[in-house]
Amino acid sequence: MSSAFDKLARPVQKWIRQKGWRQLRDIQARSIRTIYETNADLIVAASTAGGKTEAAFLPLISQVLDEASGGTGFDL
Repeated sequence: MSSAFDKLARPVQKWIRQKGWRQLRDIQARSIRTIYETNADLIVAASTAGGKTEAAFLPLISQVLDEASGGTGFDL
């Protein structure tokens, strides 16, 4: 996969593999990198069925899994 894939929590990586995905879509990889590497705001825009939901959900759920011991959930 990509370096963006490596940033995701192991359970999320496993889920992606179980779905048979060979690679992340560009919008997903770019969103993952932005969420993990910057404090920048992010707007995810793509066509219908373009992977927008996963572009936001995968890195956010990964952060919750990786930081579960803090118990704070999402930071808005």
